[in-house]
Amino acid sequence: MTNEEFWQKLDILAPTCRDVNNLREFALLLKQGYEEDLCLPTAGLLRGNLFNQAYIPSSRGRLLLCFTNLKSAVSFKERGIDGRAATWFPLKVRDILNNMFNKESIAGLAFNPRDEKNVAVVPKILLEEIMPGPKPKPESLVNGE
Repeated sequence: MTNEEFWQKLDILAPTCRDVNNLREFALLLKQGYEEDLCLPTAGLLRGNLFNQAYIPSSRGRLLLCFTNLKSAVSFKERGIDGRAATWFPLKVRDILNNMFNKESIAGLAFNPRDEKNVAVVPKILLEEIMPGPKPKPESLVNGE
C-alpha cells in the first residue's frame, strides 16, 4: 500500500471512529502502516535534526497530533510555546507509535483535531492491546516527559 492509499483509508474511517468497532479497525490500519513502514502527516517543530511532534493535552496525558490527509496537515497553523509556527511533516508510523509506547506522558493519538466531522482519537491502551511487547525508542523524535 502507498502512503496516499493509507491516508485515504484512514480518512474514510476517521468520521466513524465514535463506534468502538470502527475505532478498532482504524487502530488495525495504523498497525498495518507500522508494519509496512508507511508515513503519516503530523504537526510539530523542527529543532536541528529533531522533530518535536505537536500534541493536545488531555486529562490522561498528551495526544500526539496526526492527520489523515495532507490538506488538514498543511492548514494546521498553531504556534508553539516559543511562538514559532508548527509545520507539517511526514513521519513514519513506526516512529510515532514507538515514541508513544516509550513515553508514559503520551496517552494516544489525535487525528484531524480541528475538523469536528473527521476527528479520531486512538487511545494508547488500544494500540498496546493490538501491538503488545516492548518497542524501540526512535532517535529522531523527542517529546519531553
